[in-house]
Amino acid sequence: MASREDDLRAYLKGLFKEVEGSPLSISWVESPSTSPGIPDLSYCHKGIEGWLELKAGPKPEIRVTQERWFEERIEAGGHPLILAQWGQDYMVIPGSRISALRRRPVEETFRELATTSWHRRIPVYSLLKVMILPEQEYEDSRRNYEGTGVSVRAVR
Repeated sequence: MASREDDLRAYLKGLFKEVEGSPLSISWVESPSTSPGIPDLSYCHKGIEGWLELKAGPKPEIRVTQERWFEERIEAGGHPLILAQWGQDYMVIPGSRISALRRRPVEETFRELATTSWHRRIPVYSLLKVMILPEQEYEDSRRNYEGTGVSVRAVR
């Protein structure tokens, strides 16, 4: 039986077909045995590499191994992201917030920590911008955390 996360993966695979031929390389990690905690998607665009973990409600699971992987990658200077789907909404959450998501993996937490969101569909070029500028998501997250900025940047 397909999970909601599998549905999100299929949706993204179709979405990325819209940009075939562009300087974007995507590798889907289909096996958790590859490396414990490794995200679902690795990508590179014009020398910018990144990782994207997929999560889907209503009961997303974040494993300890995923939390550790994100912490190690961030400590090494990376900016991995989480792309979550809840109903018809899609949200990007900086990987630096994975511990909070693991402690309380409910819709309210995902929405509260999201730095970018879309309703019903994800415009592919909007998602690509987020992927190649992940540090912007981290900056938005810090502003929200410090209470000095807008918590969610809705992109249409």
